Amino acid sequence: MQALGLRAYLGLFSLLSALGLAAMILALVRAPHVHLWSQPRWLHWIAALLVLPGIVLAVLGLTTPNPTLVGSDELLSGSQEPARGVLRITRHPFLIGVVLWGVAHLLTSGHAAAALFFGSLTALALLGPASIDRRKRRLGVVGFEAFAAATSIVPFAALASGRNHLDLREIGTARSALGVLAFAALLAAHPWLFGVAPLAF
Repeated sequence: MQALGLRAYLGLFSLLSALGLAAMILALVRAPHVHLWSQPRWLHWIAALLVLPGIVLAVLGLTTPNPTLVGSDELLSGSQEPARGVLRITRHPFLIGVVLWGVAHLLTSGHAAAALFFGSLTALALLGPASIDRRKRRLGVVGFEAFAAATSIVPFAALASGRNHLDLREIGTARSALGVLAFAALLAAHPWLFGVAPLAF
C-alpha cells in the first residue's frame, strides 16, 4: 500500500474485488444444480422484503462518509459529529446490507453452489464488522472508541439503548431513493442477469 499510495491501492483493491466477485457469479450461474432443499413460493416474497432494506443499506453505506473505511480516520477528528445519517442505525451499513441480501438468497436458492456462494459472502459480511473494529482499536485510531460507543454493529441497537438518536434528514431522500431504484432495477434485470425471476409464480 505504501508503494502505490492509498488512493491507487484502494482503486486496485476495488477493481480486483469486483473482478473476483464477477468471476464467482459467473461460476455460480454455470454450476450444476445439486438440489439441497425446497421452499414455498411465498418465501420469495419474504426474501424480497429482506433484500430491499439490504440494498438500501448497501447504497447508503457506499454514499455516506464512514470512519470505519480505510483512509477515513480523519472523519473522527473533524468538527462534525462522525456518527451521522445511516451510521446512527449501524456503523457498518454496507456489510449489514450484504448480510440481509445473503440470508435472503440462502433461504430461496436451495442448491449446493448457491449455498456455498451466498453462505460465504454472508459469513464474510457477518465477521467483517468486528474485524474492522478490532483493527481500528489495534491501530489506536483517535476518536474511534467514542464513535463506537455512540453507534452499534447491530442495526438500531444504539438507538434503542439511547446512545444515539435518528435524524432522517441526515440519511437523505436522494440516497434512500437511489437504494430503492437499485433494488427495483436488480429485481427487473434478475431474470436476464441470472436466469431466475425471483417473484414469478
